[in-house]
Amino acid sequence: MHVRKVIIVIVCTFLVSMSLYFVGSSQTKRSVTASSYRKGRSYTLFVHQKQKINFVKKTNKVKWKSKNKKIATVDKNGIVTAKKVGKVRIQAIYKHIIYHYIVNVKSRKISKIDCVGDSITYGTGVVQTRSTDAYPVMLKRAFSYNVTVNNYGMPSYTLQDEGNLPYRSTGYIQRVMSDKPDVIIVMLGTNDCKPINWNKDRYIKEYTALIKQFKGISSHPDVYMMIPPALDLSHVGRKTTISEKNVNALPGIIKGIAKKTHVHVINLHDVIKGHSEYYFDKVHPNKQGNQKIVKKIVSALSKEYIFKDQKSKTSKK
Repeated sequence: MHVRKVIIVIVCTFLVSMSLYFVGSSQTKRSVTASSYRKGRSYTLFVHQKQKINFVKKTNKVKWKSKNKKIATVDKNGIVTAKKVGKVRIQAIYKHIIYHYIVNVKSRKISKIDCVGDSITYGTGVVQTRSTDAYPVMLKRAFSYNVTVNNYGMPSYTLQDEGNLPYRSTGYIQRVMSDKPDVIIVMLGTNDCKPINWNKDRYIKEYTALIKQFKGISSHPDVYMMIPPALDLSHVGRKTTISEKNVNALPGIIKGIAKKTHVHVINLHDVIKGHSEYYFDKVHPNKQGNQKIVKKIVSALSKEYIFKDQKSKTSKK
């Protein structure tokens, strides 16, 4: 009986000591966790702006991490690149301590836009009034502040160098390279859809190369690939040799190129489809059609860029 009491005492003592151990260790763990986080300063960046985060210590043994790479990325040196409007937390991990930095990405103004394309960009559907009604001109008027919008559209030209009229021969690509624009809007492919020009694999290869070339410009432009409008073969306007089947294949092809090259897509394929009143002929939008196109472009760009300057609105009052 005495032995049994001794054993019970020993077991109880052991259980109590273990419970105290776990309580103490959990408290220690909580205190370690609480002391493992540090709050850093906040940064405000504009879209595409870069900023090096000033770490508290002079060391390169820091692991950097962005909690949302769609809004901003961070490299191994703590340099943040703003990608999209929003708020993101950047983490710096050093010796089991996590430092938090908040980055607010805001929209910014545009200085220059280059519009690359064929006759739709040029303004063939509004040829008599293209100085006011071509879509690049309308796009310029959508801003409340001064923005340079260059119209580098060339009627009948193809994206493919092997096409009957290759766009590269116009010299406009070199001009875009020297312009160093903030934004490039590219819409090429309608003339590539003619049976004499169509080669899907070649089109993908050469378009991919062009987008990469544009992305390599020192101004780091934001590139938007525009999917051309659908044809309106029921329109009473002049005939066309452009294949409707090939035009209808462009949305999937261009989206694939954009995904591969990490650029934006503006899909115009269905914007005026089925509305003959928005077409000049079977291919080209008229003034009303261009208005619909510009509305779509503004909707896409306004996610990252300022269209209405608050100072301009205030000064008008």
